[in-house]
Amino acid sequence: MSDRTPFKFGMVMRPISTELATVTVIRKHYLHRPCPITWAFGLFIDDQLCGVLTVGKPCSTTVCSGVCGPERRGDVYELNRLWMQDDVPRE
Repeated sequence: MSDRTPFKFGMVMRPISTELATVTVIRKHYLHRPCPITWAFGLFIDDQLCGVLTVGKPCSTTVCSGVCGPERRGDVYELNRLWMQDDVPRE
């Protein structure tokens, strides 16, 4: 399996470093603050980063316990940031 997934308009989604994801979401995402990142992916068009998706642990252990119970709260992850440039095609 390739680490690149092709989309329309020459888009490619691939893993990126948590450092790049953190810097990007602080600068570009409307919350302008970091979050706990376990996995990070970038959306690229012509090798230019134009979107970021991050997945990580929820900040609240209460939320995790509510989803899976206290004995499995370590198994809970959430999509915690999603940012795309305004001019990225949506179709």
